Amino acid sequence: MTLEEKISLIEETIEADKLNADMELKDVDVWDSLGRLSIIIMFDQKFNKNLNAETLAAFKTVRDIADEME
Repeated sequence: MTLEEKISLIEETIEADKLNADMELKDVDVWDSLGRLSIIIMFDQKFNKNLNAETLAAFKTVRDIADEME
């Protein structure tokens, strides 16, 4: 999966528009509790990965989320 495909999946998951890899999550309007929960569910369903609170809290940029999608 390319970086662009990962970003597209993140956009779809949290219902965001025009994300880029270096965008800080604190600047993404939909990076709220529902957005975080949606990311947790997406990782579980698409990648069979369980994200813990520490991993989720460590995400600072869109690229951080994409890098975890391996």
